[in-house]
Amino acid sequence: MDKKIPVRFKAHRPDAILQALRLGEEFGLLAILEEGEEWGSVLPEIERASGSLLFNPLLDYRKFIIPGGEKGYAASFLKIRGSDLFYSDTESVSETGYRRGDWKKLTASKVPCALIPPDQFALSARFMRLYASFLVSQGISQDMALSAITSRAAQILGVSERVGSLGEGKDADFVVLEGDPLDSMAVIQMVFVDGLTAWKKEK
Repeated sequence: MDKKIPVRFKAHRPDAILQALRLGEEFGLLAILEEGEEWGSVLPEIERASGSLLFNPLLDYRKFIIPGGEKGYAASFLKIRGSDLFYSDTESVSETGYRRGDWKKLTASKVPCALIPPDQFALSARFMRLYASFLVSQGISQDMALSAITSRAAQILGVSERVGSLGEGKDADFVVLEGDPLDSMAVIQMVFVDGLTAWKKEK
């Protein structure tokens, strides 16, 4: 409430996203929307409220909600039907749950956005390059996709003075790759932690 740190709202549906934005405006808080799978339908409202978006292109909450309120990836193993979902709809959506064309609208908007893992398991972070590559396949520029897992993410979370890019005085946690950083075949050559070599590929 002292506005020393931003507030992260986990909101999935359009109504929840709008409610989070209203709370931010009412109390003068810097609102960061987390997950927000249905951002496409309320993108103008997010832009007007100067909100930020942390999302994952493979998230779709509707696939993991079953009667009784149980939610989670384990629910996908129960072979539920689309009619069983709390928030099922008949609109035409892509396989990731986003309406076609929203990606270009997001790029053209002034909404700061970055990628997060699809769940809270630490090992899921290993696939961040894959998620960024998916954005490129959907028409987002490679520079924007790469910044979504580096500098842009750090700026949104307010830690860009330490991480997210290379610069004097920063933490210097980074990898050196042979090839395109968003190419799954690019070979890691070196890993640095706090500016020191933590791992180096043998010749």
